Parts: sequence; structure tokens; C-alpha cells
Amino acid sequence: LDLDKFKDINDTLGHHVGDLLLKAVAKRLLRCVRESDTVARLGGDEFAVVLTNLDDPEGASNVAEAIIASIGEPFGLEEHEVNTSTSIGITVYPSDSADTEQLLKNADLAMFRSKAEGRNDYHFYVAAMDAEIQARKVVEHDLRLALGTDQLEMHYQPLIEMRTGETIGCEALIRWKHPSRGWVSPAEFIPIAERTDLIVPLGRWILHRACIQGRDWARAGLPALKIAVNLSPVQFKNHAALLAMVADILDQTGFPPDHLQLEITEGIAMQNVEATVEVLRQLRALGVAIAIDDFGTGYSSLSYLKRFPVDKLKIDRSFVVDIGHHPDNAAVVNAIVSLGHSLGTRVNVEGVETVEQLSFLKTHGVDEAQGFYFAKALPPDDFAAFVREKSPWPL
Repeated sequence: LDLDKFKDINDTLGHHVGDLLLKAVAKRLLRCVRESDTVARLGGDEFAVVLTNLDDPEGASNVAEAIIASIGEPFGLEEHEVNTSTSIGITVYPSDSADTEQLLKNADLAMFRSKAEGRNDYHFYVAAMDAEIQARKVVEHDLRLALGTDQLEMHYQPLIEMRTGETIGCEALIRWKHPSRGWVSPAEFIPIAERTDLIVPLGRWILHRACIQGRDWARAGLPALKIAVNLSPVQFKNHAALLAMVADILDQTGFPPDHLQLEITEGIAMQNVEATVEVLRQLRALGVAIAIDDFGTGYSSLSYLKRFPVDKLKIDRSFVVDIGHHPDNAAVVNAIVSLGHSLGTRVNVEGVETVEQLSFLKTHGVDEAQGFYFAKALPPDDFAAFVREKSPWPL
């Protein structure tokens, strides 16, 4: 990597300030890597970083993004505020080369591509890998632009009470209609948002929109509906910010807390059990319900699970496939239903697509169901029409 337009800084502010900048850059680089990594100045304004024992090349792109963000912050050097940026080239050993000199040349070529395409960026040496990374960066850039515009929409999948067939709520799911690409799958853009700082404003937008929509449905005369909103691992890690956000949005929108259900995956819940128990208690104190999503795919033990103040277990859709023909899946569903009811929680099943699945789940005591058998996730007006015209559902 090297600094963009370093010569201009030397020429306008003098070599003394340029030297101070190089020292300050070196310190910031060290803060972006682990102790086991290597940072060196090759000469002039050119530096090298060696990252070892990465699980995959994606780790290098994460470090590159951290370096670009760090170097992009202003430098206070004596009486001067200096702004600069950096262009980065990445090569991977041993897939690109096993030769030290060749690796340096590879990284150099990739760095020059970063400079040629506008600076303040990074590229990989290998074309295929670079294309994948660049595509991801395009999605990130476009998603930032989409926030706060009508490109983003909330759709709602009906939640059916198995005993009565009534639509008792919905799961709020974000959709993105890109102006040139059309509909972009959440499976493509949500992981990118979670790897960046985008998931925080995006998560707030999702919760805010869902609460406003629930309030508007109530004003339009729809029956009381519970709206389920998924929380990302990034949101859940910052407990104080999460609690403040939920309380603030409920206050802003006037949406009844007991009509909101927040969902976390089993994997999130088990990362730090003590912290999970505490934050779930505080969320429950706000009046909202809690569900454990994708249940059955993680590693919860009963001793931990019974400590979690949750209202619902959602059985992962993978157990619903071939449920009438696969005895293992049926056994898992039966066990989770029994477990949930013994803990005083309701049990939901996602991914219901056939009448055979529905019949099995109803027979075995599942409380709620959702899936394409009833409806896909619908735009707000279509969901309201579904509630008015197709509830109760004939079971």
C-alpha cells in the first residue's frame, strides 16, 4: 500500500510534515493488525503488511477496509490538519505465487489498479477473486445509497394460529428493489451489511418501518397483530445500543410493545449465555416478546435454555422438508414441541409448503406456522387484504 498524493503533501507542507505523517501512518497500521502480523515501510510512502494464518482471503479484505478507514481520518500534525488516503494491492500465498519477489510484484500490480481506478481503494491480484470482492463493494455502495429511499421495502409473511386458522401476526422481512438490477436477494445483501457498519442503520430502519406499519394497520381497523422482527448478531452484541433503539422506536411510533416480537438465532443466544439472559430480561421488561429463531440447528442445552426468558421457539425450516417421510425430522419436531411446551413457550414452524406438512404439524401440537403454503412475504397492502379475505385459514 502507499499513500495517495503524498508528494503534494511534501511539496506544500514540507518534508518535515511528510515525515511526521509517515510515522503517524505507521502507528495506525499497527492498530489495524494483530501482533502476529508484520508491518514494514518499504521506502518513501510505500508500506507492506503481511497477514498470516487467515481462514480465507476475505480476512485480508477486512483488514484492507480497516486500514482505508483508519488512514482516511484526519491527521493532526503540529499546527496542520492533514488529510490523505491509501491505495492497496493484495496477493495471496501460495495460490498466487510461492516466490517472495513475485508476491511483491503481484501486490504492486494490484495496488496500481487501485490507483488507476480512483485511489482510496483495494484490489486483489487474482482476477476472479478481485471480481468477487469488487462486486461485494458495489453492493455495499449501492445499499448505502438505498437507505432512506423507496428502493427498500418491508414485506410481511402471515403467521397462522394452528388451532383456529386465524392470522395472528407476521414476520417483517426487508426487500430491496435496485434501480437497475431489480430485486436483490436478502441472502446477498444482508451478509454484506453485517460485515460493515451498515447493519446498524439498516436494522433501525427495519424496526422503525415495521412498528409504523403495525400502528397503521391498527388504525385501519385490522385486528391486533404481532409483528416479528429479526435482530442481527451485530445489533445484539451492543446491548446498550439495542435496548435504547428499541425503547426509542416504540416511543416514537406509539406501537404497543406487547405486539412486537424480537427474534434472535440460537447461535447468537449461545455466544455469551450470561449476557444473553440479561439483555433478554431487559427487552422483556420493555414489554416485547422474544423468540429463538432457527431452533434445533445450534447447540443449546436444556440447562441454558430454561434460563432464557423467551416466549417462542421457532423450529428451523430444514426439519419441515420431507417431514412426513423422514422419521428423524419428525422426531426432532416432536421433541422441540414437547420441550417448548414444558418451558411454557409457544412453538412456531417456518417453511410450511404442503398440506401433508401442515397436517403433521397440527397433529403434533405446533402452535403457529408460516410458509408458502399460506403466502409468501407480502407488501403491506397485500398483507392487509390477506388478513381481511383469508383469515381464518381453513385447516
